[in-house]
Amino acid sequence: MKKQLQRGFTLIELVMVIVILGVLAAVAMPKFTNLKVDAEQASATGLAGAIGSAAAIQFSLNAYNSTTYPYSTASACGTTYMTT
Repeated sequence: MKKQLQRGFTLIELVMVIVILGVLAAVAMPKFTNLKVDAEQASATGLAGAIGSAAAIQFSLNAYNSTTYPYSTASACGTTYMTT
């Protein structure tokens, strides 16, 4: 009798792969939930930086284009500046 070639995986091999994947998923799940909170905080920080930058650019444009009142005061982000 000829020996047949093995084709496919045995049931034990498939069960072991499923167990290993389950353990890896259980270990990795808390890390991914923490990444979601970190991403939300980073997004809020980026938005605050963009708003602050836009306010600073607008303030500098207003100061540059202000020729009517050469010594007027303007405020941006709660700080008063003297324009000359």
